Amino acid sequence: MKNSLITFCILLFASSSFAQEAGQDFCTGTEEGSYFPLDIQKKNIVWRGTRYTETKTNTKAIAGKQFTEYTQTWANGNQDKLYLREQNGVIYQGIPATGTEFVRYNPSFKKGHTWSGGVNFATFKIKSTRGTLVTPYCKYTHLLVIVGTYADGQSFKFYYQRGFGYVGATNKKGLVSYASPV
Repeated sequence: MKNSLITFCILLFASSSFAQEAGQDFCTGTEEGSYFPLDIQKKNIVWRGTRYTETKTNTKAIAGKQFTEYTQTWANGNQDKLYLREQNGVIYQGIPATGTEFVRYNPSFKKGHTWSGGVNFATFKIKSTRGTLVTPYCKYTHLLVIVGTYADGQSFKFYYQRGFGYVGATNKKGLVSYASPV
């Protein structure tokens, strides 16, 4: 049960929009783009020996607010849903079961800022806006790094690239997830 919850939480946090502009190299973001672009259509993610495809599929009203729905389809056919919206540059994640939302990211947050993790994480913290991540496909630089920590102290670093969004995650053992071109 705990592993399922951890995986679900990581998926929710990890999948934050993944737009790429026409002609943009897979490993290169944009200088002025959002760390959480919400105009993606599809992105491939490797997660601990398996993979999923995240596809923009619909919209959903939660507590009277419109959220973009993303369907995450795993290699085994299982699906999860993620609901995100943007207002004044702030990214919110909706929780249909409770009719609530929480802040996933606010561009006014600076290094060291900590906030409530919503449903599954105890806290989030801005670790850096100059992070580096090496994956099997890319060496990323100048990344937003957000640490998500559970109540039991377990934590993950999530890496986001301007103009592309989520590119990977690590824990104290190393790389656990990364964006894939295929």
